[in-house]
Amino acid sequence: MKVSVVISVYKDLEALSLILSALSRQTYQDFEIIVSEDGEDPKILQVIQQYNNTTIQLQHLTQPDDGWQKNKALNHSVFSSKSDYLIFIDGDCIPHKKFIATHMMLSEPKVVLTGRRCDIGGKFIDQLKTGGISVKNLESFFFYLYNAYPLIKTSRALEDAIYVNPHSILSKYILPKISKIRGILGCNFSCYKQDLLSINGFDEDYTEANFGEDSDLEWRFEKVGVKIKSVRNMAILYHLRHPLNKSHFEKMRAIYLEKLNQGQFFAKNGIQKSSHI
Repeated sequence: MKVSVVISVYKDLEALSLILSALSRQTYQDFEIIVSEDGEDPKILQVIQQYNNTTIQLQHLTQPDDGWQKNKALNHSVFSSKSDYLIFIDGDCIPHKKFIATHMMLSEPKVVLTGRRCDIGGKFIDQLKTGGISVKNLESFFFYLYNAYPLIKTSRALEDAIYVNPHSILSKYILPKISKIRGILGCNFSCYKQDLLSINGFDEDYTEANFGEDSDLEWRFEKVGVKIKSVRNMAILYHLRHPLNKSHFEKMRAIYLEKLNQGQFFAKNGIQKSSHI
């Protein structure tokens, strides 16, 4: 089955280049890439053009840089996707070589798969961007063993970098018991397009970062009978860690609580009312 991998991007050229490189070495090959750019940066276009003569199938969607409009860009991507299944990642998260394969292997109708991310910090971000280390290094157990101290000191959630085969006894019987049940993380989740359309996609009323594109989706999915299933330690992402801007958290949370209390699971400002429809 073909899948659309949607990458939310804003200006980070080096990270996008690393992501596209990582996607080119996926074990699962039947996919298209949609670069969902919340802006119109010509330098992003230059990065994408490097893949014009490759076998990668790629759409580049842009919109005016008018504040944080990630959800609007994502709705455009959902509408433009050519597949029945969608995987969403952020433009600062680099996928493990089996990332797509894991999402596809475990995909089910009426189920959202949600993973986590390993936060790579300190000198390792610079080394990734300059070619000192590669994603292949991050996939190696020996890399973490050799760099244990600096990684522990500068990075977070290193346990989320441990790959577990989805068909193993560990993933089927042990991980569900020892892993805390956690909700959708906007940078690492997947679902059938029809399930996302049933709630009218992302809610564009959220206009600030770090709230609204994941917590909001979760309760709306649950209202239409779509379940949440963890793929932690199976669908691995390496996050280029950076400071979070939480200055508008309470404002977005207030919007979230109002919608939750009113039971507005079908987004009024979603795909069907977007300007590109």
